[in-house]
Amino acid sequence: MKTFLRNNAPYLSGYLVLLVMMLAALGSTGKAELHLALNAYHAAWLDEVMKFITGLANWPLYALMLYFIVKRYSVVIYYVVCELSATAVVQVLKGALNMPRPKTFFGECSAELQQAFAEITTEGVRMHNWHSFPSGHTQTFFVFATVIALLLTYNAMRGRLPYSRKMQAFMQLGLLLFAALGGYSRIYLCQHFLADVCAGSAIGVLMPVLCWPVYLRLEKKLGDDCLCYRYFTDKKQKTDSLEGNQK
Repeated sequence: MKTFLRNNAPYLSGYLVLLVMMLAALGSTGKAELHLALNAYHAAWLDEVMKFITGLANWPLYALMLYFIVKRYSVVIYYVVCELSATAVVQVLKGALNMPRPKTFFGECSAELQQAFAEITTEGVRMHNWHSFPSGHTQTFFVFATVIALLLTYNAMRGRLPYSRKMQAFMQLGLLLFAALGGYSRIYLCQHFLADVCAGSAIGVLMPVLCWPVYLRLEKKLGDDCLCYRYFTDKKQKTDSLEGNQK
């Protein structure tokens, strides 16, 4: 565990700093005021950027994992276990708490706050009403970033990736920044509050860490076995045998 924490210190410590900042903001500012403060700046170009970023949680992150699907059994299974377990926790909490989204919350506030909220909504975004806590999109962003960050250092330490310790730290912090930006996009688009994003990020980081022993067992058992290895090997053997018979 000490080795695991030391190798992933840049990512995990960076997230702890981010988490403390979010908790401090939540403890010092009211829910409505904090949401409006985090949306103090809006612009047409930024609206499009945030819509694109938040959309990455819908499918492109999973598409990127196709690289690993044809690469290693252990990585694919580990990622799927992390994503499904984190999603299960998020969905249970959403259903049990059924917290109002910003649209519903501000709809019950004063006319002044309703007007302030109307000024920060983004055109073309379909607003949801309930199941705000925690943020599922944020959970997906952080599961993806955490899984890649952990696998990055693990494989680099074993000589499978040509990255120095400084480069590993830089890449881990880049992944954390990407996940944080994905979480913020949910606030910017007024789909979630900071508390929702904070909880979603915690689940997204915690599940890959808790499931890490699963990956180590899979790695030990499956080794370099790949999903397509046997298919292509058998196909090559059949081709070689056919060519041999023709000769």
